[in-house]
Amino acid sequence: MKNLLEYYRKNKKLIKNRLEDFEDSYKKDDKHVFSELCFCILTPQAEAVECGKAIKELKTNGLLFNGQPKAISPYIKAARFLNKKAEFIVNARELFKKNGCFSIKDYIDEKDILKTREWFA
Repeated sequence: MKNLLEYYRKNKKLIKNRLEDFEDSYKKDDKHVFSELCFCILTPQAEAVECGKAIKELKTNGLLFNGQPKAISPYIKAARFLNKKAEFIVNARELFKKNGCFSIKDYIDEKDILKTREWFA
């Protein structure tokens, strides 16, 4: 516990900035929110920094918003179960992208975030 408190004291500003980034994410467009969802799909049992890099590469190569699982998998090697997670990304995209536009915020109930979390999980 002592180490955790020490780490927090040293990194307090960085932690607060990152939390503000997450809060600001919802203010951005649905495409950005979808990118954050994909990051969350990748991170269980994986290093967040590496997953962040993978999302950035997928965006740069146009695969996050248009790629198929086989094209996505090589970019997400940092994630465990990469083939399954590539499928999850494509399935999420099919759910939240209609007529070429993302509409993920329509599924988020700001008044009942626990219900929203349960639905997404």
